Amino acid sequence: MTDLRLDVGTARLAVTERPAVGARAGDVVALHAGVSDRRSWGSSSAAWAERGWRVVTYDRRGFGDSEWEAAPHDHVADLVAVLDDRGIDRAVLVGCSAGGAVALDAALAHPELVRALVLVGSAVSGQTELLGEMTAAERMLDAAISEAEAAGDVDRVNELECRYWLDGPGVQHPRVQGDARALFLQMNGRALRAPAVGDRRTRPPAWDRLGTLDVPTAVLVGDLDESDAVAVSRRIADEVPGATLMELAGSAHLPMLDDPPRFATVTGELLAELR
Repeated sequence: MTDLRLDVGTARLAVTERPAVGARAGDVVALHAGVSDRRSWGSSSAAWAERGWRVVTYDRRGFGDSEWEAAPHDHVADLVAVLDDRGIDRAVLVGCSAGGAVALDAALAHPELVRALVLVGSAVSGQTELLGEMTAAERMLDAAISEAEAAGDVDRVNELECRYWLDGPGVQHPRVQGDARALFLQMNGRALRAPAVGDRRTRPPAWDRLGTLDVPTAVLVGDLDESDAVAVSRRIADEVPGATLMELAGSAHLPMLDDPPRFATVTGELLAELR
């Protein structure tokens, strides 16, 4: 495993590359959620590498070990720069939440670079209103997060977001404990305290263009995830031609953290279909 730094415009991105074990099947680039960083893919990337995939993960601007100046930027352009630097012609993009939105935007802008998409509780650029009605538990946690933000209590925000995204808003907390919980709090705590990254350059939104995608797409979502994430995942699967949908019982927004063995198995089998 190799840790690298890649200068892209006003940022220096932290990149990790894990070589394939045995006969190489291809390249996977994994894009983290907005409450995590590249460390969230640790056990998953090891499992994919054992199946013959070279795996590249990186911290987007605003996250983890990357460095940046507050300036206009484009996450898709950053992704393309990572692909170019690593000599990747076509990659399977595995994207969680906000990372999934970047993956979708990249597939629409540069389909020649994308071998397939695996979207996990994915966001979609251009969504302007909730697709799934918030439950009482979601509203309660959302209000508590807003109150903590207004008070400037970052530690409280972090703990509440851990309940919302890692545990799932409708379950008794803490559902997920141990190393996974500690890692979430480290990753999200760092992101919450990070300086501003500047404005994101706009691209044509994906929300109304999902039906134009011509890339093999698998959609995963935990059944304990927030109602909107579940509804959006179902819409992606309905709109993208040929897309498949798998709802993961007992997982929330970050199944690579709350059930790493199952997530590695499920995604590994999806990747095996591409060999």
